Amino acid sequence: MPDAACVEMDRTLRRVAPAYTQLVQYPGVGGNFYRKSSESLEIAASYDYWQRTVEWLNHYVVPRPTPLAEAWRHRQSAS
Repeated sequence: MPDAACVEMDRTLRRVAPAYTQLVQYPGVGGNFYRKSSESLEIAASYDYWQRTVEWLNHYVVPRPTPLAEAWRHRQSAS
């Protein structure tokens, strides 16, 4: 069962966050699960949190244009 602080944080985030927010807990995993570990629960939690982070970045962050894209944009604006 989640502790009271996590439940309260989840309620607060759902109420005030400007975008959809989901608080994820990993039962049985310590707070430093993102560091190198040999524990299977911590490895699974670390993989899951990183996968969620990458998915969020792919969805919300626009990548920088490549040098070729920049050259094309410059060429188009010069015409």
